[in-house]
Amino acid sequence: MTVHDFHLRCPGRDLFVRGKICERCCGGHYYHAVSLRCVNDRIDESLLHAIICYISDLSDLFLKQIDVFITPSRFLLRKLVSWGVPPERICVVPHFTDLEVHRSVSDVSDGYVAYVGRLAETKGVGTLIRAASLVPDIRFILVGDGPLKGSLTELASRHGARNVEFCGQVPGDRVKELLGGAMFVVAPSEFYETFGLSVIETYALGKPVIASRVGALAEVVEDGSTGYLFEPGNVEELAEKMARLAADPGQRKAMGRNARDVAETRYAAQFHYEGLQNVYRMALRRRGNRG
Repeated sequence: MTVHDFHLRCPGRDLFVRGKICERCCGGHYYHAVSLRCVNDRIDESLLHAIICYISDLSDLFLKQIDVFITPSRFLLRKLVSWGVPPERICVVPHFTDLEVHRSVSDVSDGYVAYVGRLAETKGVGTLIRAASLVPDIRFILVGDGPLKGSLTELASRHGARNVEFCGQVPGDRVKELLGGAMFVVAPSEFYETFGLSVIETYALGKPVIASRVGALAEVVEDGSTGYLFEPGNVEELAEKMARLAADPGQRKAMGRNARDVAETRYAAQFHYEGLQNVYRMALRRRGNRG
């Protein structure tokens, strides 16, 4: 099983409710999901998913039927171990990016900062907009759509963030162009990201990333080398680090080179393929030992 989220211990799958990280159910107390209406803000759906989690725990379903768990990050590995999955049955296989499709363009910049992702509560876009209002001389381009587009547009207007432009959903080639033209990219998530695929795609283009210090982002982004980390939700710290990087083209260039090197040496397709080969060898050994 490749574990992409937290469904093994969270009826809502993402350990996030009412704007905050939540781990109330992780000890098997899934009734919290019903009282908090974690799934689509509905009691019936939350009850159904809580029951599924209780049944899975009682039957020990996943541990009995799955030989190897694959996680894209060490952060997620640690979560699984804390939930009782034996570490010897977990393999970390990071995601990869196509280095030919995403060619390095680290010396190219059109003088703006980019965000690419869903306009959803978990992604911290509100924090980014508030921080953008503190650095009015920097232009921001937000790529993506989602349930909060209307409220985020209102937030930008309320804070006088006229330097923020909403591009909506755009084709993949255009996303790559916008990332390639950015000074750097911001990933301001406020929940536990299990990896951060957009980060390594940005790396492949030779661009640094400023990301929140949360979940797997804290291990994918190397603070001071491939970008900067900031405390999730900290508007002032994010604004300060964006202003610092925007004002220092030499630092951006150095971080961009480091980012491309990391993409080539850790996140190329060949490393992912080799990791999967190891996983299947491990699974076959376990299955063989079980007879």
